[in-house]
Amino acid sequence: MLFTTVSLLALPLLSLASPITSRQAVCSSSTTIVKMDYYQGYMSPSNCGVDVSSGNITANVCTNMVTQGVNVFPSDSKNCVFTLWRGVTDCSGTPASTYDLTVGGSAQCVGTGVMEPRWYHGSGKLTCEC
Repeated sequence: MLFTTVSLLALPLLSLASPITSRQAVCSSSTTIVKMDYYQGYMSPSNCGVDVSSGNITANVCTNMVTQGVNVFPSDSKNCVFTLWRGVTDCSGTPASTYDLTVGGSAQCVGTGVMEPRWYHGSGKLTCEC
């Protein structure tokens, strides 16, 4: 009888001590960084204009556009999408357009609509798969 009582009292403690396993996917797309070139004199998706600067864009970070065009390169390991907003610098509201950047694909030349950053505004964000 004593053994049964002790066993019944210890049973809830055993369930508290047992490990709980939870598998959660950790998305590290925020650390994805891809090359992005900046252009003035944008004409069309096939004629980005004059390359004036090179840099990078980090996934999940809103980037203020300051040139007429950008050429966004694909990631080496993840499919991504570049989203462009016109008229805002904080990636808010309805996007103007999106551009698929698949692994092994081509860079996308994007006309931002920004001719003079003081008067025209645009922003972009890169999002990538996990």
